[in-house]
Amino acid sequence: MFFGVRSDCEVVYICKFEPENPIITTATVGSRIPMYCTSLGKAILAYSEPEILQQLLKRMDFVKRTERTITDPDRLMEELEQVREQGYALDAREMEEHAGVWERRCLGQMETLWGQSVYLRCTGMP
Repeated sequence: MFFGVRSDCEVVYICKFEPENPIITTATVGSRIPMYCTSLGKAILAYSEPEILQQLLKRMDFVKRTERTITDPDRLMEELEQVREQGYALDAREMEEHAGVWERRCLGQMETLWGQSVYLRCTGMP
């Protein structure tokens, strides 16, 4: 489980909790990850002020990380609308092939957005 905050167009992991048998990921505390292809980033983006969201989208460099990575800003906006409707975000192996991630947005003091990620092992999934 990770907690992270937005830093410009990226998310920075600020805390990590691991169970006894953790799923191995490339992420560590202090890691900076793109917002557009991670559940943590999408959860934070979905609840960002519209003006801030538009500014961020203009500065993002959409790089294809896996075959499932969203690289189209319009498609990302559709995904963010879905996040707002369902109340959580998913990373359907968009950042790393071996892990899917479930995410929910959390609101801290003074409405600071942060997120909580739960990694799910993806074995035998199409």
